[in-house]
Amino acid sequence: MFPQMRRSRQQLSTIETEEILHKGNTGILAFTGMESYPYAVPLNYVYLNGNIYIHCAISGYKLDCIQKNNHVCFCIVDQDTVIPDIFSTNYRSAIVFGTASIVSDDVIRRQALEGLIQKYCADFIQSGQQEIEKDWEKTAIIEITIEHVTAKSASQAVQNHNPS
Repeated sequence: MFPQMRRSRQQLSTIETEEILHKGNTGILAFTGMESYPYAVPLNYVYLNGNIYIHCAISGYKLDCIQKNNHVCFCIVDQDTVIPDIFSTNYRSAIVFGTASIVSDDVIRRQALEGLIQKYCADFIQSGQQEIEKDWEKTAIIEITIEHVTAKSASQAVQNHNPS
């Protein structure tokens, strides 16, 4: 059902994949937009309890599209360094396939928002809690339930490259 990685020797282990999911700064959420045009949007996210969580407004294009077709792809680029002299890139990335849903459970919503604050604003936990309370009624949480994930990195030749 899901595509096999063509360059399987570049596939990362489960531990390395989880590391990318935890530490990535921005992910690209891709799904089928209205009129069947693809739509991809960069977002902050948090990886908690084996799922990916994203916050957004309680209405908007993302939610409309997810309600129409909840199959999504989420891509995280952990490393991206172009190496011009060998015409290549040293990279690490992960691609998640899954289903997206709007979280209705307030406990999970709060955990996701607190997880986002901890990840991106760890020095501002108290004011982050105030922000959660202030915007609680106008904030939605999207949960991506992971069905399949792969991650890969550049080949050894690129990783071991030492410019002269």
